[in-house]
Amino acid sequence: MRTIPSGQALAAFALLFLLYHGAEWMILRAGSPAGFLGISFLFLATAWMLGRQAGGLQAWFLSSGRRSRRLFTGGLLAGLLSAGIVWGLQLAAGTERATPVPSVRAAVPSAVLLLAGCFLSSLTEDILVRGLLFRYLGARVPPVLFVVLSALLYAGNHIYRLGEPAYMLYAFVLGVQYAVPLVLTRNLSYTIAQHWAGNIVYHISATLFVTVAGPSTLSPLLLAALVQALLLPLHYVLPSRIGRRSNAVRPSSAPIRHSSAFS
Repeated sequence: MRTIPSGQALAAFALLFLLYHGAEWMILRAGSPAGFLGISFLFLATAWMLGRQAGGLQAWFLSSGRRSRRLFTGGLLAGLLSAGIVWGLQLAAGTERATPVPSVRAAVPSAVLLLAGCFLSSLTEDILVRGLLFRYLGARVPPVLFVVLSALLYAGNHIYRLGEPAYMLYAFVLGVQYAVPLVLTRNLSYTIAQHWAGNIVYHISATLFVTVAGPSTLSPLLLAALVQALLLPLHYVLPSRIGRRSNAVRPSSAPIRHSSAFS
């Protein structure tokens, strides 16, 4: 795969960064689902055009082959398991309390819309802070350094939460967890599904339940960061196994450089 010059990579990142946060602003600040959807699809169209010389979105490690579907399914199930364990332990430890909303049936339609919207948010963010970064740095830096840089970028991308150290730590741990499968498989499918799964559990807890602080003085975010760090081996072993193929490259090998390697 052709290496992106530094100037082009920075320009692409700046443009996609503005589009991503434009969509986030629309939903978080302006309360406009239509604006969020419009800018999110504009982000995807722009990402496709920026990568069109290398196969459109395949330039950012996206594809729809059987291997990608396996990775997506595995990432979704593993992500639901991880996020479910975290939430369950938060409730068990008393850092949070949750009771069902008075009318669960009435809350379901809005929850479904949120889940669809957060898939777009997960997809665009993964292209921005992982796909684009790996496309530029994958052949330039060691895998461990890429994982750290990607995790730092992911944490910093949450610009509305920069003043919350516990959240930044949690986001960094998740950033590591999301970057590792990409390095192992050279495919974003597992990461996107895993990321979306975490958002699914979050939005279910926020829309179908009334969640409040519990009696424990332990920070729920610090507990979440610890548990997700302990679950990191799951997101190393699982994508390694389900993403394996006959001509697979070992995790320690040089990054794949040809677009034909995508599946």
